[in-house]
Amino acid sequence: MHTAADVEPRRAAPARPSLPIPWVDLRNLYIILAGCVALLVLLPPEHEYPIIDDWIYAGSVRHQVDTGDFAMPPQSQANLVGLALWGTLWARLFGVSYTTLTYSTLALALVGLLAFYGLARRVGTPPNAALLGAGLLAVNPLFLHLSASFMTDVPFLALVLVACYGYVRGLQHGQWGWLLVAGVCAGWGFLIRQ
Repeated sequence: MHTAADVEPRRAAPARPSLPIPWVDLRNLYIILAGCVALLVLLPPEHEYPIIDDWIYAGSVRHQVDTGDFAMPPQSQANLVGLALWGTLWARLFGVSYTTLTYSTLALALVGLLAFYGLARRVGTPPNAALLGAGLLAVNPLFLHLSASFMTDVPFLALVLVACYGYVRGLQHGQWGWLLVAGVCAGWGFLIRQ
């Protein structure tokens, strides 16, 4: 025998507002931050010499700081506009040096690790597995080495991860602001490395 409740069509549940960050996620974000600080202590990024080909990109920043104009180096195969603007911002604040440009890359590396963790959590990965994934990315030899340079790889990856996080969050909750952030980061990433 059916009751009236069984016959009525089910109504869609109202959309839940975003919940505050659970304590375990907050703890894991602090662990990622502490791990980055520990790596900086173990492997100090201060250096005044180029690593790999970052002399090409540093030259573009130096030219932009000196003249105010962007110049694409003939040796560059990357788009470089976004990276040169990012490096110029840091150079105007802290002076033009390889150390300053390395710190600008390290800042984006940290943002990328946090976005990686957040993206993993958004798609249903348990907190400890997401932390393990972010940790593996952080100590990956390529990521670790290129984070201590002014190459395009890590800034591009960081912006792609932030864009993915923004798209997933925006689509999951219908938050247009996150979709806008994701679009800006995707465009900025394209202006660093096509």
